[in-house]
Amino acid sequence: QEPDLSKSRELVGSFKVLPLTVAGVEALRLGRASGTTFKPEHICATNRRTSAYYIGDLFATDRTAKAVVLHELKASCAQVTNHAVTFYARRLTREGRHVMTRRGFVQVSDGKSAPEIGKLCLFHTLNSELDSGSI
Repeated sequence: QEPDLSKSRELVGSFKVLPLTVAGVEALRLGRASGTTFKPEHICATNRRTSAYYIGDLFATDRTAKAVVLHELKASCAQVTNHAVTFYARRLTREGRHVMTRRGFVQVSDGKSAPEIGKLCLFHTLNSELDSGSI
């Protein structure tokens, strides 16, 4: 503990990054699963190859917290892969449009439209793009 830091802790933000199996990606794309309804067979075990990742429940209490949470999300995404990968997410708020559009997410339905509330979106990347700040 640093001498000038408060000893209390407060949750200022969170997110989840779930490794998905082939079945998880299929269920997500077909609308049979969402970030809150994945089944055990949709989540990839640590010793299996992940087919894609689902980013969800991104939350921050204020602008400063948002910057920290996005920084941590980027770091987490960069750590989970060393090969080409697809990330899925669903925009649930107005603020989410800016974040997802800026990072290159597009709707799954047509592969080009900007994120809309409730629509499943994806982002294809290489690990080198994560290092340069794409997500």
